[in-house]
Amino acid sequence: MFVLPSGAKLRNPGDPLGPISETANCRCSLRAVRTKATKPKAAPPPRREPTGDDYVRSIDSLASRRSTAPGDDIRAENILAVDPARLTRDERTVLEAVTIYSAGNVGAVRDPKRFDAAKASAPIPGPRFRWPGGDEVLRVPPTREAYENAHRVFRALATRPSRERATMWRGMHLDPGAARALTPGTEFDTGTIASWSSSEEIATDFTWDGARKGELGVLMRMVPRHGARIDALSRYADEAEFISSGRVRVVRVTETPEYLLVDVEPLPLDDVAKRRPEPVEAPALDAEALAAILAAFGRRQVARPNGTTRRA
Repeated sequence: MFVLPSGAKLRNPGDPLGPISETANCRCSLRAVRTKATKPKAAPPPRREPTGDDYVRSIDSLASRRSTAPGDDIRAENILAVDPARLTRDERTVLEAVTIYSAGNVGAVRDPKRFDAAKASAPIPGPRFRWPGGDEVLRVPPTREAYENAHRVFRALATRPSRERATMWRGMHLDPGAARALTPGTEFDTGTIASWSSSEEIATDFTWDGARKGELGVLMRMVPRHGARIDALSRYADEAEFISSGRVRVVRVTETPEYLLVDVEPLPLDDVAKRRPEPVEAPALDAEALAAILAAFGRRQVARPNGTTRRA
C-alpha cells in the first residue's frame, strides 16, 4: 500500500481503484530489487574473570615503573612513573585492591559483609602517579563495591599456585592455652586471606608485644603452596608481605627464650576450600584456641619497640 501526499492510498502504480486525479497519465512503475542481507553484529564475548596470575603480572608491570621518595611517616612514598589514564583494567583493579588492603579496613577486605558505610567517608590514599604531563595521588572511594572487588582480587591472589618456594613467616602473640595447643599434627584454618612476610625479622617484630600481656609470642614458618607477594604496591612495602590462605598442619614446635617457633605445612586447596566463605573449626583444635589464632591472623596493628606501629 502506497500513501500519496494527497492522502490517497494506492495498491500499486496506476491502481484502477484509486482516484482518477492520481492515476490519469501516470507513468510510475514498480520493480523488485534484491538487496544483500545484513547479518546482525555478534555480541562481544563476555570478559574472562581475571586469575591470580593475571593480577601478579599486573603487580610486576606496575612494580617495574615504581620508585620511592621519603614520606612523612614510617613508610617511603610510593611513586609510579605512569599516567593513570594509561593503566590497563587489571592494573587499575589490583592497584586499588592493594591500596584498600594497605590503608583501608583489612577486616572488610577479608569479609565485605563487615563494611560499614557510616565509618567509611574519606577516600583511601594510594600511591602517587608522576609522569611528564602531571602529578596526582590515587584516591579510592571507600564503597562496598570497592571492598567486594578488593576481596575478589585478594582471594584470587591467595589461592593462586605459588611458583616460589621461599620461606614465609608470621609473627603473633597468643594466650598461653592457645599457643600450647599448637602441637605437631594440629590442623587449623588461617582464614580466607592471611598475611605472611618473607622477612623473618619483620615477622619476629610481631611476637615481642605479648610478654607484657601475659601472652606467648609465636613465630610461624611455612613454605607456601599458594599465594602471591604484594609488597611492590603495598603502603608498607618494608613488611615484604605475602598473601595466602587455607588450612595448615603443625609439623614441629620449638621453644626458644623469645617465642614458640611453629613450623607448619600448607594443605592443598580443594574446590570446597576455595568456595568456603568462613574458616571451619579443625577437630584437633578447640574452639577457643582456634578463635584466638584466627584473631591473631586478623590483628591489624601492634606496637613496636621504637614506639611506631605497623599493620599486622
